[in-house]
Amino acid sequence: MFLEWQPVDHSAVAGYRVYRSSDGRMFSPVGSSFIPGFVDLTGVFGQSYIYRVVAYANDGFESEMSDPLEAIVGMTYPVFLPVVQR
Repeated sequence: MFLEWQPVDHSAVAGYRVYRSSDGRMFSPVGSSFIPGFVDLTGVFGQSYIYRVVAYANDGFESEMSDPLEAIVGMTYPVFLPVVQR
């Protein structure tokens, strides 16, 4: 599952944390990213998840959570990965 969002334009932003829930009530961190995108490889095929993202600063302060986004693992969503050449 590839998630992408608009970057936060503020000098204090060090990165982003991605939270996931299967019921929409309890969100747990599933990973973090230094860019405005994240690949969740831990989801169960066919399972519906709700994701929310926060921006964080170096001191650990987190912004409010983004609006929720619901996605089903295994559904067709565009994935864009860079080409790696040796």
